[in-house]
Amino acid sequence: MGVLDRPVLWLVGLTVVVSSAALVLWFLFAKPDVSQWVAAVPKVSMTALVAVGFGFAVLNAIVEESIYRGIVMHAVERSLGPGLRSIILQMVPFGLIHLDGIPSGWVGVGLAMIYGLMLGWVRLRSRGMLAPIVAHIFTDIVIFSMLVLVVR
Repeated sequence: MGVLDRPVLWLVGLTVVVSSAALVLWFLFAKPDVSQWVAAVPKVSMTALVAVGFGFAVLNAIVEESIYRGIVMHAVERSLGPGLRSIILQMVPFGLIHLDGIPSGWVGVGLAMIYGLMLGWVRLRSRGMLAPIVAHIFTDIVIFSMLVLVVR
């Protein structure tokens, strides 16, 4: 789980605010074609949609954090020691898998790499997985909410 002291909670909050602001600004100014993602939003009641969105956010955050801040970052730390190298070597593949994500393209890769840097710092500072998972859940909720706003 790691440490959830006041500095870590502030770092999680900062990560959520910065990543959410970047997503909203990208969405407003880039006016991306998100039709393929909007098509995946189920046509259900708002209550069910909230449950689906929260479920997606939790599952996606746990899977991605387990892979990149868990397996990859841990392996690099065991090989090269903790620090900036472990953060960089997990943020690059994390960014690359988001080429077709939200945001997409090379802008999406760059934004995801910066996000991976922030989550890696949260993981390093907290010495555990709970803090980056929580931050990631909130960011995924923002992404899902943006898609729902397009549908509604």
